[in-house]
Amino acid sequence: MNATPSPSSALFAGQRALITGGTQGIGKAVAMRLARQGAHVYLNFSRNLAAAEEAIAAFRAAGHSAQLAQADLSDPAAIDAMLQSIAADGPLDILVCNAAYQEKVPFLDTSLALMQQTFAVNVFGNVHIVQSVGKRMVELGAKGRIVVCTSPHGTYVYNESFAYDISKAALNHMVRGAALALIAHGIRVNAVDIGW
Repeated sequence: MNATPSPSSALFAGQRALITGGTQGIGKAVAMRLARQGAHVYLNFSRNLAAAEEAIAAFRAAGHSAQLAQADLSDPAAIDAMLQSIAADGPLDILVCNAAYQEKVPFLDTSLALMQQTFAVNVFGNVHIVQSVGKRMVELGAKGRIVVCTSPHGTYVYNESFAYDISKAALNHMVRGAALALIAHGIRVNAVDIGW
C-alpha cells in the first residue's frame, strides 16, 4: 500500500526514481528521503539479497512506494535488463548513481584485475546507466534529473585506494561530459561530492 504524502512533503509526488546501491548506507538514505517526499523508488542492489529484503520491508512498513531492482553494475546486460523491467512501469524521472566498488590496496600492489573490477562498476557501469537513462529521457522529451555520488577521492589521493581514487576522478569528468550533452535537452546532471 502506497502512502499518500502530505502537501508539504510531496515534492516528488508521482515521480519515479532509481537509486543504485539503494538498499544500504547512503543510497538507502537517499531513497528513503525521495520516498518520503512522494517518489516511487527502485532500490538497486547487486548480490546482498538479505540486505535488500530488509530494506524493502522497511520502506513498505513506512508506507512508501518501493521496489527492488537487482543488477550487477559491472555487467552491461544486467543493467539493460533492469532498465527494461523498470521501463515496463513507465519512464524514470530521477536517477541517483550511488553504487561503487572499492578495495583498499596501495599503488604498488594494485593489480590490473583490481583496476578492471573497480572501473567496471565505478566508471563503465555508471557511464552505461547514465547514457541509457539519458537517451530514454531525451526520446521522451522528459526534463529528468541525474545525480552521481562521487567523493573527495576524485580530487585527492590516498595511500591505500589508488584504483578507487582514479575511478572517482574519471567519474567526475564523466559527469561534466554528461551534463554538457544533456542540458541541451533540459536534463540536469550533477555530482554530489560526499565526504565523511
